[in-house]
This record gives sequence, structure tokens and C-alpha cells, in this order.
Amino acid sequence: MDRYVNVPLSEKDAHSLKAGDYVYLTGTIYTARDAAHKRMQETLDRGEELPLKMENNVMLGIVPVPQYISDVLYLPGHDVRYIRMEKVIMEYLELVFEQYQVSDKNYICVTRNADIAPDDEALADNEDFRYIMKETLHKRRKMAVVRLETAAPLGKEMEKYFCDRFKITPECIFRTKMPMKLGFIFAIADKIPESMRKALIDEPFTPQPAAALAEGISVMEQVKRKDVLLSYPYESMDPFLQLIKEAAFHPDVMTIKITIYRLAKKARLVEYLCAAAENGKEVTVLIELRARFDEQNNIDWSERLEEAGCRVLYGFDGYKVHSKLCLITYRNRNEIRYITQVGTGNYNEKTAKMYTDYSLMTSHQGIGEDAAVFFKNMSIGNLDGEYHHLIVSPFSLKRKVLRHMDEEIQKGADGRIIMKMNSVTDMDFIRKVQEASAAGVKVDLIVRGICCILPGVKENTENLRVTSIVGRYLEHPRVFVFGTGETAKVYIGSADMMTRNTEKRVEVACPIYDDAIKRRLIHDLKVMLADNVKARIMTSDGTYKKKERKGEAVNAQAAFMKAALNARPPKTLPKAKKEKKSIFQKVFSAFGKRNRSC
Repeated sequence: MDRYVNVPLSEKDAHSLKAGDYVYLTGTIYTARDAAHKRMQETLDRGEELPLKMENNVMLGIVPVPQYISDVLYLPGHDVRYIRMEKVIMEYLELVFEQYQVSDKNYICVTRNADIAPDDEALADNEDFRYIMKETLHKRRKMAVVRLETAAPLGKEMEKYFCDRFKITPECIFRTKMPMKLGFIFAIADKIPESMRKALIDEPFTPQPAAALAEGISVMEQVKRKDVLLSYPYESMDPFLQLIKEAAFHPDVMTIKITIYRLAKKARLVEYLCAAAENGKEVTVLIELRARFDEQNNIDWSERLEEAGCRVLYGFDGYKVHSKLCLITYRNRNEIRYITQVGTGNYNEKTAKMYTDYSLMTSHQGIGEDAAVFFKNMSIGNLDGEYHHLIVSPFSLKRKVLRHMDEEIQKGADGRIIMKMNSVTDMDFIRKVQEASAAGVKVDLIVRGICCILPGVKENTENLRVTSIVGRYLEHPRVFVFGTGETAKVYIGSADMMTRNTEKRVEVACPIYDDAIKRRLIHDLKVMLADNVKARIMTSDGTYKKKERKGEAVNAQAAFMKAALNARPPKTLPKAKKEKKSIFQKVFSAFGKRNRSC
């Protein structure tokens, strides 16, 4: 018989138990060996107290909360009224531990190190990198604790306990008054009445059709004739997806090659790549399985791609592949031609509506040939390739950027550098910026996040200005401009000026050769530098301050949204561009003509 008994046992409960009963005990139980039982009984027989002193002892109780429990409890009433579930649990802890006196209660949030790395020995013994990553992901739950957040101050005993338990110092413990999990806000937003919601959120904006592309006409045909720049989220990502879809079914397309860092949970891009493989195209996907917090998602997509017949490659030991590069190879009579896409952001259809990024689609043959060399090098594990147009880390990108900066330094006060990125930590780059500023070069860095160089330092960075823009959308493009006017050199790419990007990742930056696109990018940067609403200027002590607003208010993101809404796409195909042929192309073309005449 099953018996459920609370401890300590009453005399009545003890006498009711029979041999063979299955007894389920609730409460605190002390166990001991036979000899200890004998000594305790002898102690009681003598009328003495047991040597177990529970008074003034502190015990730790933990309340586990199942995953299916909602983060909030909604309260009755006309408005949206709720209370966070941790508050409810805290209020009724005495009922959970009714046999004890609750002296202190708190709720905590533990942050662990998420930078996992596959075991080198395991990788050497097993060629299946995807399997190794699956096993490695399980380690994340047991990684070292780096931070502990508490809702209320911890007592000395509790602080010591957590420090010993998690192997941290008191400096790693922080008190926070805000909710430690913010995911519940999205659920609350859905319950807010429409009238109230409009007052609390931005006016909805839908990414617009690309200003440079005619609607209803093949994207491939348009890109063959003219370079196209997409600006997310002001313009839709759909033209790039349409390009891949057309390539998947185009009879002249032979190969599609792409590097992938992060994908959305639902990705049309993957479906088009799979369709291309199923249609007999050679599809190569270099997918980075170590994209932080997207590891499992990328593993799932890699399996889908392999099942469809795609060739799937992974990154390198010690080097993440962070580049955003896509290459389409097709036949054009007797020539091999390329369409290359280079982006500043991921091929993520969800974040393309929330992050600002640029995407260049070009039929420039030289860029395409470099991209073909890049994918060849990636397939054989060669990180140090030779490229004529693209600049690629970990070897050539920083070197080329510093060289362009040296060219501006030679111009002195006539030099000009504008660079937009997410973070700046690379010491070689920082020293070069200091050198440029000291030489009189006007340097503007538009850096959203970390910037490890101070502007306005006398005799060092007096000609440097650092601007940070935090607005409705996450600023994400990487754009480098060296010089002014028609001779300016302009690049877009995937790399920040951080040591991890320039030395420990595979990144790609691409030159802009189309004059109209070059002017557009420089214009966009000037609008950002003129922003006096969402922009902040870094001071010489590392703090940020608002710009002094003189004249009209300028909100860069709002200006770009307005421009996208007012754009008028062309209605016809652009004129075919004339491009100088390489010697190889000329020889190949002549050989083809001779064969046709025979």
C-alpha cells in the first residue's frame, strides 16, 4: 500500500505503518547507520537530549519553476493588469516551507559564459564537425558563472554561499531592480488595446521596393546591366531572395556559393538553395556552426541543406567565418560570368527588418573572379589567398585599410576618413587613427557600441570625432571611405575594427566601383553625421553627450525611411554596362568565335 506521510512523524502515523508499505515522506529527513541509531536510543532512554541542534541553523531552500509556468499572472479588471510570477512565489514562500521559519528570501539570475569551443581532441578523432558541435552545446548549461543578479541585497552568509557555490567573487554579484527576464513584455504588448498600443510603439514601417530595380523584371537581368545596392530595412530583402530563386531555376546558372553566419527560424533562402541543388546546380554553403546562440539553428539548417544535395562546409579551427558573400556562376555564350553579392549583415530575413545594413549585387567580373578564388580557398582551408579587388581577413583586410589610411595621412589637412562600424578595439587601427588625426586628417568614426579611442585629446586626436547613433533600428553596416570627391575609395563589408574581426575571423570587404552607389553611400554617411536627434558625441573623457541642435532637427533613420517611401523605381531595364575584358576573357572569346567559324 502507498502511504504519504509528512515528517517529523507523529506517533499515530508511525503505528499505522505496516510491513510491505511503500512510504513517501515529505520534509527533512536525517539518516544514520545502525550504530548511530543505537546511540540515539540509548541517549533518549537516559532522558538526555539528542546531540542534533537545529536551532539557529540556516538551510537553503530552492523553489524550482517549471518551464510551462507563465512569466506573468494576469489580474482581473478593465486595463491590462499583471504581476510577475516571481513576485507571487516570493509572497507565498512561507506556504512552501511551512515547517520552517523563512528568514530571508530572494530571487536570482545566473549568467554563464556562453563562449563555447569544440574540443580539439574530439575534433581530431571525429570528422563530423556537426556532431561535435551538438555535443559541445550541452556544455553551455555548465559553463562558468560570470555574473549573479539578485532582486534584494544578500546577507553575508548567503553571499558567501553563492560565491563558494559558483566560484565567483563578491564583485560579480549585482543587485537589479528591473525584471531579470524581459520576454514577457512581448506577450503583454499583444494584450494592449490598439489605441493604447499606437501611443507606445513606433508607427509601422514596411520595407519598400528597391529604388534601383524595376518591378516585374528579372533581378538577374538588371544586375547584369547595373550594380544594385539594397539598404535594409528601408528597402526590402526580397530582391536578393528573388535573385537566388531565379538562379535556382535558370538554365545557364551552374553554381551558387554562399557563406552563412546567422539565419532566421524560417528561411526562404535555404529553400531556394535546396531547390537549386535539386535542379542540378552545384550549391556550396559555408555555414558557421559557432555563431553564438544560433548554433542549434545553424545545425538544423545544415542538415536540411545536406539532405537536398548541397555541399556544406564549416569554419576553421580558431577562425569563425563571419563574411556575407554569395557568388552565382553562369554561362554567357562561351564565357563564364559571375554575379556577386556582398553584404554588411546576415542573410536573416527577420533581422533584415530590424537592423540597418547594405547589400551590394554586382556583375563586375573582377569581383566575381575574386569571390571564386575565395570559395576555392575556403574549400581547401587556405586563409591567405591573393585577391585583386576584395579585401579579406585575417590577412589582407587590416593591412589594406591601414594602407588607405596612410594615403590620407600623406595628404595632411586635405585627407579625409569616414568609417562606420559597430565597435573599435584593434590597437593597430587605433594607433593609425591617432597618427592620422595628428597629421591633420579629419577623421569621423560612426561607432554604435564599444570605442576604445578617445577623441579631442590635445596633440593626439584633436581631429577625430566619434559619433554613436542608437535609434529605432539597430545600426549594423560597416562602411569605409578614404578621400573625397570622385577619387574617394569606398568599401562595404562585414568587419568591425576589432582584433577578433581583423585577426581571428574570415571577413570580406568589397570596393564600390559604381559612381552612383558611391555617392549614395557617402551621402548616407553625411546624413548620419548631421543627425542631432538620435546621435551622441563622445567627449575626450569617454562619456557621450547630445549634439547641440542648431537649426532643423535631423533624424537619420527617419530621413532614410522617408526617402524609401518617396523613391520611384525605374520602369524599364537599365542600359547594359560596358566592362573591360581581361586577357583571359578576350582569348577565350576569340577561341570561341574561331570554333564557330570552323
